[in-house]
Amino acid sequence: MLSKREIKKLVAFVGICFLSQIFLQISFDTRFLQNLDLDLYDYKIQLANEEAKPSDDIVIVSIDEVSLEALEGQFGRFPWDRRVWREFIYFLMDEGVSQIYFDMIFSEYSKPPVEGKLHLDDDLLMNATSSYSDQIIHGGQIINEPETEDNYKTLNLPLADYVEAELFTLPNKSKVSAYNKVLLPYNELLAVSSHIGSLDIVPDQDGIFRRVKPLRSYRDYYFKTLALASLIQYDDDFIYNSKILKFKNTSIPQVDGEILVNLKKNFKNLSASAIFSTIQSRKQGASDPGFFESGELKGKDVFIAPTAAGLYDQKNTSFGPLPGVFIHASLLDSIKNNEFIQKAHRNWARLIVFIMVLIIAWVILYQDDIFVKLAMFLSLLFLYFLGAKILFESEYIWLPSGYIISTCLTGFLASFVYRTFYENRDKRFLKAAFKNYISPSLIDEMHESGELPKLGGDVGVRSAFFTDIANFSSFSEELTPEQLVRLINEYLTAMTDILISEGGTLDKYVGDAIIAFFGAPKFQEDHAQRAARVAIKMQRKLDDLRVKWRSDSEDWPKLVTNMVMRIGINSGEILTGNMGGVGRMNYTMMGDAVNLAARLESSAKQYGIINHISQTTAELLGDEYLIRKLDKIIVKGKTEPVTTYELIAYSEREENLLTLVEKFHQGLTLYEARSFEQAKIYFKESLQYESLRFKDFDLEVSPSQVYIDRCDMFLKVPPGKDWDGIFVLTTK
Repeated sequence: MLSKREIKKLVAFVGICFLSQIFLQISFDTRFLQNLDLDLYDYKIQLANEEAKPSDDIVIVSIDEVSLEALEGQFGRFPWDRRVWREFIYFLMDEGVSQIYFDMIFSEYSKPPVEGKLHLDDDLLMNATSSYSDQIIHGGQIINEPETEDNYKTLNLPLADYVEAELFTLPNKSKVSAYNKVLLPYNELLAVSSHIGSLDIVPDQDGIFRRVKPLRSYRDYYFKTLALASLIQYDDDFIYNSKILKFKNTSIPQVDGEILVNLKKNFKNLSASAIFSTIQSRKQGASDPGFFESGELKGKDVFIAPTAAGLYDQKNTSFGPLPGVFIHASLLDSIKNNEFIQKAHRNWARLIVFIMVLIIAWVILYQDDIFVKLAMFLSLLFLYFLGAKILFESEYIWLPSGYIISTCLTGFLASFVYRTFYENRDKRFLKAAFKNYISPSLIDEMHESGELPKLGGDVGVRSAFFTDIANFSSFSEELTPEQLVRLINEYLTAMTDILISEGGTLDKYVGDAIIAFFGAPKFQEDHAQRAARVAIKMQRKLDDLRVKWRSDSEDWPKLVTNMVMRIGINSGEILTGNMGGVGRMNYTMMGDAVNLAARLESSAKQYGIINHISQTTAELLGDEYLIRKLDKIIVKGKTEPVTTYELIAYSEREENLLTLVEKFHQGLTLYEARSFEQAKIYFKESLQYESLRFKDFDLEVSPSQVYIDRCDMFLKVPPGKDWDGIFVLTTK
C-alpha cells in the first residue's frame, strides 16, 4: 500500500506530466519560443547543408558586380539594353539548356511604343521569348496592397484573356490566400510567355526567408512560384492543401500551405559577364571557347538573377544574406533530388515531451543526488538534440526543438521546485520539531511514509548496543569541568560518527555511555554484523584518540591516555518505538534483550575484555569475525543462563590471536569436562597471548587468568555432581 508521501509524489508526478502538455500547447503560440525554434532550425540547416552539393543540372547566372562593371561601357548602367537578354536566350538555347528562369521582371517598356510598334529592344526580347516560349519562365509579382482612396482603382484589375488561358483555377478557393495586385511583364512579352513565375518570397516573423508559397491567387486564377512555373500542371492527380502539394509524380510536403525550402548555397555559378564574353568571342570566330566548353550547359536549368548588393536582391536566410535566386534554385533542387523538409506533426512533439517530462519528473522526484538529476536532465536533452540532428541530416525531418526544450525545462523546474520547497518543507519541519528526540534515520523514515511521529512501537529481531568508559567516575576527580566536557565531547563525537555511518540508531547518551541499536526504525538484515563492525571500529578509534591525547599540548593524566571502553551487544526480539508523552517523545528500545546487552557491557570488566557479546549475536556473525566462547553465566537479576563470547577482531589470520583462541577453547572444553588440572595447562598457554588483544594498554585481568583461578578453586573444593559449568554473576 502506498504511503501518504508516495501518494502525494505520484499526484505531483502525474500533474507535472499533464501540465507540461498544457504548457506545450501554449508554447506553440508563443512568439519567443517560435523564434527560438526557427533559430534552431537555421542551425540544423547550416549543419546539414553547409557543404552540401546541389544538383549539377542547376546553374545560376549572376548579374554581379563584375558584370555591372564589364558591360557598363557597352550597354550603360543596369538595367541593360534588352538586346543583351536576347543574346543570352539564343546563346543558352544553342547550348542546349533545358529551362531559363528570369529572376527579374520586365514590367516596363525600355522605350514607349510608337504608333503601336514596339521599340527594337523590346521587340527582340519578345521574339526570343516567343521562339522558346515553353522553356522560358519570366518573373512576376503577385502581392497584397492595402486599399486606399488613391490606389483602389489599380487593385484587382482584370487579367488579359491570354494570361488567364495560361493559368488555372481551383475548386476550393479558400485554400489559397487571395492577392489584389500583380506586376507582370509588358503586354507583348506577356502574350508570348507560356510561363510566368511568382518571385515573391515572404520572410518569417523574425525576418528570415525560409519558405515559399507555391501558388498565389489573383481574381480566382493561380500563379505558380518561379521554380514550379513550368512543372505544375492541373489535372486529376493535382492536390493542394495546407499539408501537401502533389502534381505529376511529385509530392511536396507543406507547412500551412507553404514549402519549407531545403536551402543550399553551393550552386554552380557563372557571371553574366562570362556569358557575354563567351558570346562575343564565338561571334568573332575565336578558337578560344571562352569561359566554358560548348555543350557544358546542355540539359541545365539556368537561373538568371541580379546578385550584386547594389541591386537589392539580398535576402536574410538560414545561411545569412544570400541573393533571392538561391531560394528559387534550392526549391528546384529539392524537386530534382526529392529532398523535401518535413516538419514533424505536433502530436510527435507532444509524445516526445510526454516521454521526456515523464523521465525528468521521475528522476527529480525519486532521485536524491542533485548531480544525478542534473546529469540525467542534460543527458536527455543531449540525446534529443543528437536524435533531432541525425533525423534532419538523414531524412530532412524537422523536429521542433524550441518548444520541446522549453517544456522539458519547465517540467524540470516544476519537479525541482516541488521537491525542494514542498517535500523538503515537510522534512525541515520534522527535523526542526523532532531532531532533539528521535534519530535522523527515523526522521527520514517518517518523511518517506508521510506519517508524523506517534506513540507506540513494534517488536522485531534487532541488536542492542551499549558502551561505557571504565572507571569514568574517577575522571571528574582529576579533570577540571572544562577539561571533562571537552574530553567527553571529543570522545562521543568520534564514536557517534562511527555509529551513524554504519546505520545505527542513537537512542541516548547517559553520561559517558552510548546506548544504541541496529535494525530499526529501518530493518537491516545484517544488524548484528553492523553492531560488531561498529564495536571494532570504535575500539580502533579509541586507540587513535589515546595516541592523540598522549601527544596533546594539554597534559592529560594517565587515566585519560589509558582510557578503556567496554561494549556489550545482544541480538533478540526488541520493542522499538516512540515512548513518552504525546507532545514529547523519544524513539527508544525496550525488552529483555536490551537488559542483557547492558549486563554484558558491565560484566565485561570481570573477564578483562572490551567487547562482550551474546550467543545469539555470535551465531548471526558467521565467519566474518574472530570470536571466542567465554562462559555460561546467569547475569544479576536473571535466572536463565546465557552463553557469552568475546568479540576480538575481524577474522584476520593473525597467528598469535588464532593460537590464543585455539588454546583457550581447548582449556574451556577440559574445564567443562571437570578436568581442571589439564585445563589449567591450556589456560596458562593462552595466558601468554592475552595481552596481544590490545594495541597499547593492558588489563589487570584476562579470561585465561579468570579460568586459572577457577580451576585452582575447584581443585581445592570440587563442584557438586550437578555442576553444569554455569557461573552466577553476583554484580552488574
